[in-house]
Amino acid sequence: MNRGYVQEEILFLDYPELIMSTFMCAKMQDFEAICITGVRKIGPYDDFNDLDKLSRIERTFIAIDALHHGSFQSQISQFESGPSLRELKKAIIGFRGDSKEEEVKSSHKKVSTGRWGCGAFNGNAELKFLLQWIAASINNREMVFYSFDHKD
Repeated sequence: MNRGYVQEEILFLDYPELIMSTFMCAKMQDFEAICITGVRKIGPYDDFNDLDKLSRIERTFIAIDALHHGSFQSQISQFESGPSLRELKKAIIGFRGDSKEEEVKSSHKKVSTGRWGCGAFNGNAELKFLLQWIAASINNREMVFYSFDHKD
């Protein structure tokens, strides 16, 4: 929460319960993801298509950490099998979602994602898109990809 105003910080402001994950979850291993279900968006919200039994907007957030590619050599090495497979495994595990999800409507089978690890972590956007697409396909999920203001 002190390194900038990027995707995670924005989500933590909209969904303050996510902040608790920073206290409750240790550093992830290469084969782990964190699944957080049932948080509420603060402030007015008028999309009532996804109300759960408690009249809350049901959302599941999956945290998957990306590799940092700070140096030029590291940026090139992300195309090698080791780093690529690590990122693919992370996305596959994360895109599985909540283990209780089978009880949820099939309309929740979408994964909303974006330029994961491509900002401050210098990941290659095209490579990350393909890895996430493969992970979504393996998990039989529709992928909704947000590029925000990036036209590429």
